[in-house]
Amino acid sequence: MNAVIWHDDKANQPPPDFIEQLCLLLANRVEAAYVFGSYGTPQFGPDSDIDLILVAKTDLPFVERPQLFKDLYQVHPNIDMLVYLPSELETLLREDTGFWASVKSTLRELPIKASCF
Repeated sequence: MNAVIWHDDKANQPPPDFIEQLCLLLANRVEAAYVFGSYGTPQFGPDSDIDLILVAKTDLPFVERPQLFKDLYQVHPNIDMLVYLPSELETLLREDTGFWASVKSTLRELPIKASCF
């Protein structure tokens, strides 16, 4: 039995207006939003995910917080989302080693406002 596997490099690509769609969905729901990692760089490829940090006030435990924003997966299904309280992110961004050093080197804030664009 033979099989042909077709890999479509564009299948995992976010839509051209991805950032605008995120901003519209997040307006009035978060205090801040950031992308980090390979998104928006030459290293972003068909197998890359989009790393997203959201800052929101909530009483939910850390592992349950992304459920508040599951509608974002309609824009692009391959989002790796971390949701922090403002005080948590402030503390974590003071870290200069390992994961957080890498995050800070590529961190870009999204223009989340009542109206993004």
